Amino acid sequence: MLAVLNFALADSGIACLEAKYHFRFWRPYTAIRRAGEDGNNDTEADPGWLPLLWPSSPDMPPAFFIPPFPDYPSLAAVSAAAAAEVLSEHIGDHVRFEATSVTLPGVTRRFSSFRQAAQEQGMSRVFGGVHFLHAVEDGLAQGKGIGREVIRMLPPVRR
Repeated sequence: MLAVLNFALADSGIACLEAKYHFRFWRPYTAIRRAGEDGNNDTEADPGWLPLLWPSSPDMPPAFFIPPFPDYPSLAAVSAAAAAEVLSEHIGDHVRFEATSVTLPGVTRRFSSFRQAAQEQGMSRVFGGVHFLHAVEDGLAQGKGIGREVIRMLPPVRR
């Protein structure tokens, strides 16, 4: 199972990065702050816009960084969805589990399935201003397809 999971993760990284450099879509941080440069009269720049994850004090460094590569599709969503497909196929999708944050001490998230966790993983990037929603939605679909194809090529051994 872990070997198949790693195949899905490797394939999701390759496919996602190929798509990122094919589409070259800018990230919300840049697009919102520099919307006046997009050639669209219907958009208006907001040079002071900051994502929700940005610190409240200007002298504090951000808790994360904006990755220096294109927005679309979301690698977090692609890899999470691919992993969720493989894990769901091998273990089942109704496995309840929890994860405790290392960056937010005391914060624990509870999930009722791998697919629910993948969805939240992707959406965290929207809330953080790292991705537009379409990058996550399409990334989840791409990852699901990659996971399904890896499972088709390397089906689980049933005992």
